[in-house]
Amino acid sequence: MKKYKLLFLTLAVFLMAFIASNAVSAADSTVVWMDNRDGGTNLHVYYKNMETGKGGRITSTDSYQSNPSISGNLAVWQDKRDGSNNHIYYKNLKTGNGGKLTSTDSDQINPIISGSMVIWQDNRDGSNNHIYYKNLATGKGGKVTNFDSDQIYPGISGNTAVWMDNRDGNPHIYYKNLATGSGGRVSNYDSTQIAPSISGNKVVWTDNRDGINPHLYYKDLKTGTGGRVSSIDSQQLTPYISGSMVFWTDMQGSNEYVYYKNLATGKTGRLSNYDSKQINPIVFGDIVAWKDLRDGIYPHIYYKNLKTGTGGRITKVDSAQALRIFK
Repeated sequence: MKKYKLLFLTLAVFLMAFIASNAVSAADSTVVWMDNRDGGTNLHVYYKNMETGKGGRITSTDSYQSNPSISGNLAVWQDKRDGSNNHIYYKNLKTGNGGKLTSTDSDQINPIISGSMVIWQDNRDGSNNHIYYKNLATGKGGKVTNFDSDQIYPGISGNTAVWMDNRDGNPHIYYKNLATGSGGRVSNYDSTQIAPSISGNKVVWTDNRDGINPHLYYKDLKTGTGGRVSSIDSQQLTPYISGSMVFWTDMQGSNEYVYYKNLATGKTGRLSNYDSKQINPIVFGDIVAWKDLRDGIYPHIYYKNLKTGTGGRITKVDSAQALRIFK
């Protein structure tokens, strides 16, 4: 009997560990977006947890707030409450703690968070934008690279940062491991490369090497493998990668749709069959969300649960909504 009890306990512990390692917490299914529902000219940042339904406005301050990003319970965004410059603010949605990320009075935009690491674009050093980072857990941070080139559109996954860099003439994608200091150029191809996104060791970006239409390319920084994401000759923009799943805006004909591809299996397709303008996908745990114009004048945020296939509109409020400002 003791033998079977020991076997049962062993199996139970294994099962609990397996569930814990594969589960997506409720915090990881929280979507953040910009919303003009409060009137006036200001946008405010809202959130909604797709597991619990809990949500609301992140801060009561009536300032222009944009480009939110979230990881777990930590949300960051750019905020104009202090004057004409954008500053990065953060908030722990569980504890309510938060504040201004840095006291420097420079224009700080395009924040992205991964775990406790925040990365953003900053013009404090002069005419060129540089990429800065800060670890909210340790307070450690600084400039990602000392190279004095224009550096924009950062991304981060764990300790690895990516960004678009003009040091070589054409904009190219660079990366750096903030823990080890290793990094470099992602691709040696001399084409215009923009809009990087990173998940783990995989980087995806938009590349014009094939002619008029920009296509998506990817690379595994660990193995060096990579290539073109889709063989379709369409304009492919605003890529976002999560694990092995790549999502992007695809211009086919007069409309734009969100497409996806699983780099591990090769499975690809359109995310929604609704014939409306669908752009700028972002992944939040098991949730992929995008901006959709199916309802009339105002764009709304729609979502799909990648595990269950369920989805719909994030909120019934009829206001103009966007996930981030994509330029």
